[in-house]
Amino acid sequence: MKQGILRTAMLSLAVLFSTQLSAIQPVKKTKINDDNISIILDEMSMAEILASSNKEIQKKTATKLSFRDKVFLFTHKGKIQKAKKAGADEAALRSMMEHSSKEFSLVAFLLGFFLSLLGVLLAYIFMKNSKARSSWFGLLTSAIVGLLAFLRR
Repeated sequence: MKQGILRTAMLSLAVLFSTQLSAIQPVKKTKINDDNISIILDEMSMAEILASSNKEIQKKTATKLSFRDKVFLFTHKGKIQKAKKAGADEAALRSMMEHSSKEFSLVAFLLGFFLSLLGVLLAYIFMKNSKARSSWFGLLTSAIVGLLAFLRR
């Protein structure tokens, strides 16, 4: 009898604690992507972005930068500095940062490269238009490689 009560109490405690543990959600580190580049631009001015290192940007925006994000920021800081020297205003610099983040998609490129026009069609069906444009580059690359292989004979 005592063992039955003890087992029931232990089981109920185990169920209680397991439900409490599932309610605690782990904190996820966000990465820079098309959606939160605008958040970073809202939090920091272009002068701050240009003057800050990647670690400082991570601290100010509470985001975790992946290698791809770091390369993106490195290359676009140079482009923005050149545009700033040419006399571009703050709004033009911000639009450069926002629009250039949507330049290339490796998945769309590979679809276009391996599946030709079918891959381009699939990219436009399943992706946003700005990312699906990369499938045309894949198709073009595939056509050039095919043409070179044909001419090589």
